[in-house]
Amino acid sequence: MYMIYIVLAVLFLHISIMRIVLCFEVFFDSDEKSALVTVKLFFITVFKFTPNYNKVVDTATDVTKTVEKTSGKLLRYLARAGTKLIRRIDFRYLGLICNLGTGDAATTALIFGWINSAFDGACSVLDCDNYSEITPDFDMARFYVDFGGIISLCIADIIYAAISALFVKKKTVVKKSLAQSKI
Repeated sequence: MYMIYIVLAVLFLHISIMRIVLCFEVFFDSDEKSALVTVKLFFITVFKFTPNYNKVVDTATDVTKTVEKTSGKLLRYLARAGTKLIRRIDFRYLGLICNLGTGDAATTALIFGWINSAFDGACSVLDCDNYSEITPDFDMARFYVDFGGIISLCIADIIYAAISALFVKKKTVVKKSLAQSKI
């Protein structure tokens, strides 16, 4: 009887520390008014979502209203858990293909430079392979983006991030004694 429990415990440990490979791709094109989100688990498509273009544009403008209505404690917990999880994720590859135009050459150049430096800086900090093809379109207002990547993590990382976000150490203020402040 105890042997079954030992086998189940060993099986659980193996599954919880096994690396899970996730591929993701986000596609958005303002000319064709189409969008697509794809998630693959071990390179097999498990989630494919084609949002309504008009809803995506309307939702992007209403994000601040939704954030204000959400509980502050829940947002703080999700932010802590998210940052702890991102630290434990192994980013293997990030790719960005973007064609951007605002109709104004100066604004397009500023946004182009910001996106290019932000993407290259993020890939440098995350220490992953990257590919970027960002082209400005100075003549017309257009937005095309194809962003994807490959990440790996294990179930134990998710459990660790969720549990450690619950237990937050309170910052303590160290008061200087009078003897230290006079020196």
